[in-house]
Amino acid sequence: MKIGFIGVGNLGEKAVRKLSKNHDLYLSDPIKKEELEKISNGYFSLEETINSCEVIFFTIKPNMLEELFFDKDLNLKDKTFISFMAGLSLNKIKELIKKETLLIRGMPTVGIGTGDSAIALSANFSISEEIKNMLSELGSIVEMDEEHFDAFTAIIGAGPAYFALLAETLSEIASKEGFTNHEAWVNTLMMGTSKIFKEEKEVGFKDIMSMVASKGGVTEKALDTMKDNGFKKIISDAIDMAIKKSKELGK
Repeated sequence: MKIGFIGVGNLGEKAVRKLSKNHDLYLSDPIKKEELEKISNGYFSLEETINSCEVIFFTIKPNMLEELFFDKDLNLKDKTFISFMAGLSLNKIKELIKKETLLIRGMPTVGIGTGDSAIALSANFSISEEIKNMLSELGSIVEMDEEHFDAFTAIIGAGPAYFALLAETLSEIASKEGFTNHEAWVNTLMMGTSKIFKEEKEVGFKDIMSMVASKGGVTEKALDTMKDNGFKKIISDAIDMAIKKSKELGK
């Protein structure tokens, strides 16, 4: 499959690296990266990328879309566009590009680089199995009504940053306690916790806490302190604000 990328920033680069193993890729971005040129067909203009490809990803900042398509007479017939832009609804994208075309709205995480992302999908047409299989190379796809996208974006799309904040906090505390190589320790901690959930089929997150927190022990004391200080409310309030922000971006 010939696939184009409009914008090859952090998220786009991860998708390019993953999909380059099985597909012909065409890139469009003012900043050229030599490593990506080697694993793709190279960098092209917006028009060349669209004309050369069947499927084109939007992996740019939402506020760039209208400017890119302004005053351009492009033939978008039989082209499928996949948007990985936060906040922009299918109707808003159509309004900005001012063309009738096949549109898929997707929301992944940076885990697409290793194929470990949950990817929400919504479209204005019935997505083909070929495109679904291609997207499955980036992670686990979940089709949903578009009305749920703002919440998915705030919870899952932004999720890696939340875990990174917790990891950074643990790492900083470890550093203050005089440990070295603490970031590697914390990274192993996160991966190990994930494997417990994956391998123990009947285990939920509450069960994992119970596995570690013995009655009257160190972990129980830490968890009780977090709860007493409003840890869950802080997270909940933050997600609520992120959902509101996602909705604002789509207006």
